[in-house]
Amino acid sequence: MGITYWLAPYVTGRKLWGARWGLVQAWSWFIGMIIFSNAMHTVGLLGAPRRTPLSLAPYVPPEWSGHLFRVGLGGAILLFSTLVYLFIMARVVLTKQHAAVDERVRVPEAEALRDPQLTPGWLNRWAPWVAATIILIILSYGPQLVSQISNMQATSPGFKVW
Repeated sequence: MGITYWLAPYVTGRKLWGARWGLVQAWSWFIGMIIFSNAMHTVGLLGAPRRTPLSLAPYVPPEWSGHLFRVGLGGAILLFSTLVYLFIMARVVLTKQHAAVDERVRVPEAEALRDPQLTPGWLNRWAPWVAATIILIILSYGPQLVSQISNMQATSPGFKVW
């Protein structure tokens, strides 16, 4: 959502409508997500199954009810934030008034800390980057794969395809 507050005015050439409403939207999303995710995490630790409609389940214990209320409260705040976001984007896209040339959004460009021509030549070749990638993959996945393969029990009976 945040990137579209920059991208939509840049693409359309219009001003961002309601910068303060953008702050309201961002903060309400943050607060709603904290309430929502914390309550869902707590209910999950109490044993709630994942990806099921808990309101239809006959096994909801009473100690979940307060947390489920917080889930609903956080969801309502997130819904409000989404509606504010959609309203702001609709106003940016549908307005007829274009931004003045000096008010248009510019693409930020980073300044080089030193002359790019001073970069070592070996960094411009593929070989060191591919080698570093392979080494990092081996370090990341190697121990787990060795453990799984060494403890593998190939006890499946053979079968004939035809």
